[in-house]
Amino acid sequence: MLVGHLGAALAAKAIEPRMKLGTLFAAALFVDVVFWLLVLAGVEHIAVPADFAVHHLYAFDFPFSHSLIGTVLLAVLFAFVWAVWGGRRARRHGAYWDGIALIAATVLSHWLLDVLVHGPDMPAVPGGLELGIGLWRYQPLAFLVEMGLVMAAFAAFAVRSSLSTGRKIVAGVTVAVAAGLTLEGVYGTPANDPAVTAVSGLMIIGLCVAAAAWADRSR
Repeated sequence: MLVGHLGAALAAKAIEPRMKLGTLFAAALFVDVVFWLLVLAGVEHIAVPADFAVHHLYAFDFPFSHSLIGTVLLAVLFAFVWAVWGGRRARRHGAYWDGIALIAATVLSHWLLDVLVHGPDMPAVPGGLELGIGLWRYQPLAFLVEMGLVMAAFAAFAVRSSLSTGRKIVAGVTVAVAAGLTLEGVYGTPANDPAVTAVSGLMIIGLCVAAAAWADRSR
């Protein structure tokens, strides 16, 4: 679920238009950044199961980055770093405490959305109870539901944001590209090398965040 997480960031931007879209995109995808780095370090794992063509689900082992307690800790970390690093501008715009709360909630939304689409592999704590509704097994329904939520979030963002039409178009194109990459992840041929998948994932996240940051840069 790439584009769905961006939808959470767009919804957060609609709630508090003074927050930077690039920051919110980074918050929404921060859990995956940590996961891909842990995959490269050999701490967490991703594999292509034999039934991938049927269920469209990878096999994940991510007890730290994607556990509920791990996500809570990452939310606190991201919000703390932002409060220290980006707090000066936020104070000037009156969005400091709201920003801290919204960033933490955006990071936490990652776990909630993943529980919706993943099978029962989302741990509450490392080695503990694993949760997951497994909506992603039901394609294309799952993708259509995800896109419906994202489109609603984008509409709210477009109405509430003070960005120019051109900048909103850049954000929309970024979301559209993410939607295409999400579809490719469902129906495409997955790479069997976890390192390739991890590097590709980090590059995609970096490009999405960079595009959002450019669209919402200070004028």
